[in-house]
Amino acid sequence: MNNKPQNNSNEEINHSQLFINSDSEEKTSIDFLLSLILRRKRFFILALIISTSFSLLRTTKEKIYNPIFKGEFSILVIDPIKQISGTSTISGNILSAAQNFIGSTSPDYEQDIPTLREVLLSDLVLKDISAKYNLKPKSLSDRINIKKDKSAKGILEFSLQSKNPKNDQELLEELSIFYVNYASQRMQKKLSDGLTFLSAQEPAIRKKNSQLLEKLENFRRENNFVNPSDEGLKLKKDIDEIKSEISRLEISIERLKNIKKDILLGKLNSAKFIELVGEAGAGSVEVTNPEEKLNAQVTELNEQLADALLVYTPNSYIVRNIKARLKELKPKVKEKQLKGIDIAIKSSEDNIKLKKLNLSNLAKKFDDLLVEINKYGAIVFELQSSTNNLAGISSAKEQLQLELAQDSSPWTVIKAPRFLASRIYPSYANELTKASIISFFIALALALLRDKFDNVFHSAEEVRNELKYPFLGHVPYVEYFRDLREEKKSIVDDISLINKNENIDSYDKFFYQESLRNIYTSLRFLNSDNPIKVITMTSSVPKEGKSLINILLSKTLSEMDLKILQIDADLRKPQIHLRLGLNNLTGLSNLLTNSDLTIPDVIQSVPGFKNWDVITSGTKPPDPTRLLNSEKMRTFIKEIKESEKYDLIVFDTPPVIGLADSLLVSEKSDGLILLVSTNSVNKNLPKESINRSIRSGTNFLGIISNAVKKESKNILSNGYEDYAYAAYSTYGDSSNEDSEEKDAGAIAAKKMREKNNQLNRVKDLFFEKLKIIFDKSIKWLDD
Repeated sequence: MNNKPQNNSNEEINHSQLFINSDSEEKTSIDFLLSLILRRKRFFILALIISTSFSLLRTTKEKIYNPIFKGEFSILVIDPIKQISGTSTISGNILSAAQNFIGSTSPDYEQDIPTLREVLLSDLVLKDISAKYNLKPKSLSDRINIKKDKSAKGILEFSLQSKNPKNDQELLEELSIFYVNYASQRMQKKLSDGLTFLSAQEPAIRKKNSQLLEKLENFRRENNFVNPSDEGLKLKKDIDEIKSEISRLEISIERLKNIKKDILLGKLNSAKFIELVGEAGAGSVEVTNPEEKLNAQVTELNEQLADALLVYTPNSYIVRNIKARLKELKPKVKEKQLKGIDIAIKSSEDNIKLKKLNLSNLAKKFDDLLVEINKYGAIVFELQSSTNNLAGISSAKEQLQLELAQDSSPWTVIKAPRFLASRIYPSYANELTKASIISFFIALALALLRDKFDNVFHSAEEVRNELKYPFLGHVPYVEYFRDLREEKKSIVDDISLINKNENIDSYDKFFYQESLRNIYTSLRFLNSDNPIKVITMTSSVPKEGKSLINILLSKTLSEMDLKILQIDADLRKPQIHLRLGLNNLTGLSNLLTNSDLTIPDVIQSVPGFKNWDVITSGTKPPDPTRLLNSEKMRTFIKEIKESEKYDLIVFDTPPVIGLADSLLVSEKSDGLILLVSTNSVNKNLPKESINRSIRSGTNFLGIISNAVKKESKNILSNGYEDYAYAAYSTYGDSSNEDSEEKDAGAIAAKKMREKNNQLNRVKDLFFEKLKIIFDKSIKWLDD
């Protein structure tokens, strides 16, 4: 990765972001649950097995000691044969009227099942039979279940749960009889109440019916008609005829006006006039014709003119004489025609006025008649309703009296009461299914809870799988280094004698040295084109063993004949000079601030190691961030990298979380290595450190895991042996003072105290070892 310098001077990290999960897009909820189950599989499986086993034991116990049996019977609540025969005895209208008073005797049980169930299981219904068997109504109702038959309509299925079916067989039979009798009693009461109600209502309805008949008779007498609707139809017919005549007169007037216009324009002769007047006044208007004599003269002259024109020329004396006589007669004819038209129009208009007056009188009379029709209709409707009610009451009384006389039960037991041979509870199939589901969620909740309180990496494999970045190696836990981690003193002599020290287990010695060699091998293969020479070593938070691993890595590589330069870039809390017993008068900070100093001036050799050189941190500066981000720091790293003196240069830097120092150094080096301690650091912190280094443009080389705590082995190791040794540690230890004691009572008391002390020590050691075993068990589950 090509790195570009970033201007991160004076960068400060917000501590409130330490536990923010920046990988929110990396996993879905399902992926998280799957990874949780895989990560806590031992814990999850154990919780699942325990929970399921407990359910199995409980189910087995219930099956042996508290089995539940089921007794059942069925009742027909709707008799289809009775319904069919009953509908043919009474007409539909009368039956409908009767049901208005008493309700249906065959209700829709399909819709009323929930209500019916509540009634049949109520304390009021069950109190008598409960008292007979010394039971509480509530406890009995809890044991009874009522449901409708899925395959047939009108059938109810009753069931009774019992732990002792032999004793409860009688109760089951009693219940079947009880419910049938209850339905019969309810029906008889309903019929009696209905008959009483109808008998009380009948006189009032008869009286009302008589009053309505008398009211109708008086109405007819006052208005002199039997049915006002007939009078209304007659008036409506007369009104329509008058409207039709008025319409015809208006049309005739319009035609006469058109004829008058043609006469004035001289478009009509006498013959045409007579024809048009006859059409305009046909059936409605009489038009007065002109005098017959004038018409005859005009006709005769027209005939003479026609004959003359055949013999004489138009300018002859005879033709001119005939035309002159016609000209004298035309004004007189025209005057007579216009006078006749005007008389006809005036006569038609007067006729229309008379008919409209007559129409107005008929309309007013019709409106008054409508009011009487409404009154008449109301009286007739009320009388008809009263008559129907009276007929309905009579029919209903007959029906109720017939049903009361029959005294038949509306319900019938169609399936005899009996108990099933097999148990209904508990069922292994049902209980195991429920237990599996519940156990799964319990185990998941416990695994999630454990993961919440134990959110650390437990092994190198978990570090590799969770972080998914190049894994360079794992440094195992070595008991010998436990004190070296905690003591803030020089460890040069201790690490110099590691190969000769017999206190270090040979396997621990081999594994830790081999792991450090493997880390260097992994570094060499990270980038074959550009060999890695300058690396930055850091951790997420303090106390992850970063400085110690840095020192042990440098020591191991120097023993492989590699020239190593270790630089302490932790200018805030330097550790290298303390660990290696070197002075810190001049170091990295002095080199970066004092231009007179050169690199050789600040290099120190580690005593006893010819291939291992160190540059300490130097004088603590006021602003380490600005110093590490300076151009002189970049030049310094470039110079030591280009020199051929060292095979590997290792920077020891502060933790990533909270400070920008390590990222500033890593930007100028070949890359950054993050140390992740197992069983110590929160999982979110290494993820946050990696994200910050990548965002800063650093070449992130990979991860080294470090076991800062002893890794779990057999959970019973060193358990029984230590206990046995402690128990018998005082065996054979006799005090010489016994021989000096002369008082037998004092000797016995001393022995008793020693015995009590020994028992207390054994007891304390037992509980201590028990706690160790528990802790190791939890550790085993976590791993």
